[in-house]
Amino acid sequence: MSRTADAYLQTRVSIFRANLLDDDGLHRLIDLSAEDGLGRLIPGVIDPERAHGVADPTLVERALYDLLRLELSVLLRPLAGAARDFLQFWAHRFDILNLKAIIRGKLRGVSQEEIARNLFDIPPFTTLALDQLLRTENVQELLRQLEAGRFADIAGPARRSFEEKHDLLAVDATLDQRYYAGLHSRTQKLDDNDRAEVVRLVGTQIDHLNLAWLVRYRFAYGLSPSETYYLLIPHGRTLYRDRFLPLVESPECHRILDHLPDTYGEVLCSADNPLNVENQLEEMTRRAAAGALGSARSALARAYAYLLLREDDIRRLLAVVRGKYFELPADVTRQSVFGVQSPAG
Repeated sequence: MSRTADAYLQTRVSIFRANLLDDDGLHRLIDLSAEDGLGRLIPGVIDPERAHGVADPTLVERALYDLLRLELSVLLRPLAGAARDFLQFWAHRFDILNLKAIIRGKLRGVSQEEIARNLFDIPPFTTLALDQLLRTENVQELLRQLEAGRFADIAGPARRSFEEKHDLLAVDATLDQRYYAGLHSRTQKLDDNDRAEVVRLVGTQIDHLNLAWLVRYRFAYGLSPSETYYLLIPHGRTLYRDRFLPLVESPECHRILDHLPDTYGEVLCSADNPLNVENQLEEMTRRAAAGALGSARSALARAYAYLLLREDDIRRLLAVVRGKYFELPADVTRQSVFGVQSPAG
């Protein structure tokens, strides 16, 4: 990356950083009354002079993701080559989410119209031919169509998993695994100035995903050690494939600690079920991203950290909006935003 591109990206990330909410800010939003209006609830998304009460969460979601699209377009502006490819590939996660939603809808017999209402539409970062995929007769045909295009390396393994097991979990897990393997492979092509810090952040993110999936697959879904082993991502920072075997063979959740770095002890010791583990691992990922955003020297690493935090912010903001819209008790909304272990503000 040129010095000019680096300086531009550093500046933009520093400006965008002000958009992020901390936990105290989210607690304050939860405690606002509906009469305070959506304009105060989420400044910059809807004009406060035109907002009365709390709007439909679907409209808020569209506005927030449109804002993310604009920010990503700005961050991509100075980038070329491997750095640009890396951030663009990250955005394909919305294609993966759309693909999983279509597959899930088809297996449950949901109408095309209902499925379509729940899909992301963030052009140019959502690239699937959604109308065409929605019209496919079944999941196998859908995945075969994808094998003929740019998602062949993701769709092929997913189709084989489905044909072997006819199981939504196997397809979901395979799509996630192949997506993150593709993200990791793109970190290896980055310039020397970016590679180490981006690899560290992506590797840490994959570690946390692997551990969350391992606990879920083994102790919530009851998969065998071998089934779990082959659904994990082999490219983590410390939890890579050579370390998976003793982890997946642990007979109880807390026994995984025997084979993990000390930094994971607090997570598994204090968690009494897989959902709690996932909540705490998500918090660890947020802390890792916040650390990279604040101290990384690589502008690309800071940009990626910002995107992780921004998307997580959107998820939590939408939980607040849904809580207001459906008039849920504040403690229920707080649990949805922060997880079951989070204290109230």
